[in-house]
Parts: sequence; C-alpha cells; structure tokens
Amino acid sequence: NLNPGMAYYVLLNSGGSITYPANSDVAVVIDPTMVKFPENPWNEIQISSSSHLIAIVADDMEDILPGDVIGVFSPDGNCYGVSEVNNSNQNTVISVYADDMTTTEKDGFEIDEAFNLRLYSPESGEEYDLEVVYSQNMPNGMFFENEGLSAISQLKLSSSGIAGHASGISIYPNPTNDIVWVSGMKGFDKIAIINSTGRVLHVQQTNEQDKVSIDMSAFSNGIYQLKLTGADATLIRKVIKN
Repeated sequence: NLNPGMAYYVLLNSGGSITYPANSDVAVVIDPTMVKFPENPWNEIQISSSSHLIAIVADDMEDILPGDVIGVFSPDGNCYGVSEVNNSNQNTVISVYADDMTTTEKDGFEIDEAFNLRLYSPESGEEYDLEVVYSQNMPNGMFFENEGLSAISQLKLSSSGIAGHASGISIYPNPTNDIVWVSGMKGFDKIAIINSTGRVLHVQQTNEQDKVSIDMSAFSNGIYQLKLTGADATLIRKVIKN
C-alpha cells in the first residue's frame, strides 16, 4: 500500500502515467505519515516546502549494508537529506530539502548546489565518503533543483576518508571562460572534473603545488563538480563554465 506523505520511485518499461489513488467508493482517510529520520551523527534536518528526490536502485549499491545511513551534504558541509538502507534488496529514496526562504539561516540546498553523499555505519560508528554515478535517464543529476528527480546508477564506498570543511581552498575565476585556478591545495594530490551525470572528464595531479590551473576551454558551458582528493580527505566544490 502507498502511504500519504511518502515518496515513491516508479520504474516503467515505456512512457506512461500513473494516477493514485483512483476514485473509489471504498476509499478511506489515512493520517499522513510523520517523517522520522534515522539516528545519525550529523546536524538536525529541517523539512521545507520543496525537495529533490534521489533514487538508489538496490542492485547498484556496493558494500552497503542494511542499517547503514546515507546522508546528502551541500558544499557548506551540512546534511539536508538522510535515509536508512532497510534491505539490501529494496530500493532507497532520499528526500533532499531546499533552503527555507522564510528563515534567516541556511537550512537546505540552494538551486544548482552539488550533492556530496556520505555513509554512516551505526554498527562501527565510522563514516565514509561515497562514490556516485548518476543515471542519465533522469531529469537531474548531481545538482539540486526544486522538485528535482535524480537516480543513482552506481554507489560504493570511497577509498578515502571523510573530508572536513576546507575553508582554505579558493577557486577563481568562477564562473570561468577557460582557465580556472585552485589555490590552498596543501594536503590534496589530485583534481578531477566531473559533469552533472557523474562522468569524470579530466584528472590532474597537483605535484605537491599549492596553486594549480585547469584548462576548461574545451568543456561545454554548464556546472561541473571539482573533486579534490588527498591521502586523508576528499573535498568537492562547484565550478561554472560560461
């Protein structure tokens, strides 16, 4: 049975539409289901009037166990969506919430902010970065959109640990027409440029330099993810090509 207040991901073999519930003389009134988030070590999540759904197909999760908790983080380092993996054979949907414009503090995603997924294992108390590949068959990819819909075609544990918020990283000019500079690279040894579907377009070693340049002149205009990887951390930033 489908419950009010819950999000569902529908897989169709061909184009079509679904209306639920159908008009019925035997329809009954059901109280809306209250949203209860799984226990996690992150910040408290505020529900807002707009959200973005991320669907994860069970067969596409590697080394992720029932009871593990997946959080979706924005570039500011806060978690704005969380879900528990209940069954290894059951698909998972994460509702990621938008910033509530009626409050003064930022408590959700802004449009075009990149998703960064982390996993928390209640059994061990450890956290992990997650490597994500997004499906190209959905309207949206790794960037937030009001009432957006994304699907993950591959999800696995990253070989690196959880990154802290590296305030020393600077990216300029951003937006850029061709060359973008990244400074404050101490502790990171590799840079990757990733498009909105999760495809890696460019990988570059830093060679222990604190400031490096990346030539984006051959890339199409749009929003990209800049992934910085080091021995102890992984950091993700957004860069715009005009």
